[in-house]
Amino acid sequence: MKDAFEQNDVYLDEIKNQNDLLKDQLLEASLTVDIKNLVITSCMVIRNKDLHDEIERISKESNDVSFEVTHGLSKRIVELEKDLSKSEAKSIAFEIALQHKSRENNSLKTVQKENENFMASLQLENAHLKLT
Repeated sequence: MKDAFEQNDVYLDEIKNQNDLLKDQLLEASLTVDIKNLVITSCMVIRNKDLHDEIERISKESNDVSFEVTHGLSKRIVELEKDLSKSEAKSIAFEIALQHKSRENNSLKTVQKENENFMASLQLENAHLKLT
């Protein structure tokens, strides 16, 4: 029976040793994962800072460019408004001239109609005179 107890003790010692080995492997694997996560997190923090700095630089540059573009566009708008005013003035002058020509044309049509009526009356009178 003593042999059975000794065998159980040996067996239990082997199991304990295996458990200790598995605990060490598990701890090592856990530490490996933790170290890997720390390295990844550290790299991400560094990358995020680099990206943040790049975003700030680009933002400043775009603000500078935006100011220049806005200023340039404002100047162009003023120029276009002046051109529009000139075009409107020319358009009004053209409209007035067109109305004047239209009145002249209507007057000429009226005179032409009167001339046609006068010619018709002369032709009638001429025909009447030829008959008499």
